[in-house]
Amino acid sequence: MQLIIGYTCVGVFVCTSIIAVLYLAGFMRIDPAHGTKLFNVLVVEIAVIGVGAFGGLIKLNPQPVATELAAGKQAEKELNTANETLTALDTKDTAANTTATIKPRVYIHIASENQRDAATQAKNALQEAGDLVPGIQNVGTKAPGKLELRYFSARDAEGAKQVASTLKGAGISVDPKFVSGFSDSSIRPLHFELWFAKT
Repeated sequence: MQLIIGYTCVGVFVCTSIIAVLYLAGFMRIDPAHGTKLFNVLVVEIAVIGVGAFGGLIKLNPQPVATELAAGKQAEKELNTANETLTALDTKDTAANTTATIKPRVYIHIASENQRDAATQAKNALQEAGDLVPGIQNVGTKAPGKLELRYFSARDAEGAKQVASTLKGAGISVDPKFVSGFSDSSIRPLHFELWFAKT
């Protein structure tokens, strides 16, 4: 079928070319308007035959292009996943390093002045362990009914145990107490409060 179409196109082109040559040589009289159309048809035929002749040389197969695009999208997806993983690890590592470089800070509260000696002993032990102790504050009746070591973030549970261990070495036995409701507050990591009980 393609061969028939090809020969038909060539035949029409040959006929049109012969008529155009006879018209130009003056052997055939054609209305100028028709002559213009004849040349337009000839140009179109030349273009069609040219495309037909060289069409076999330009065979575009979309499959390799589609395969490369799919591979590119997959590579981009894997790269984005890797970047997200690295970002998460960096964030986690930064948080861990931040916690590691921050020293525990323990605020000591007493209910009366007769507890100051014990509080000073606790302060000295904590400072020797490398903890920060801003001072000792007398809170009077605000003190709780029993000795408490308070912490305010679940992430500080291990730090609270370490502080309790240091205090135990100073003769003060206390269990850490988690105080909820401060997870979204601006309290620094490793913030602890030692509250002596009312006497």
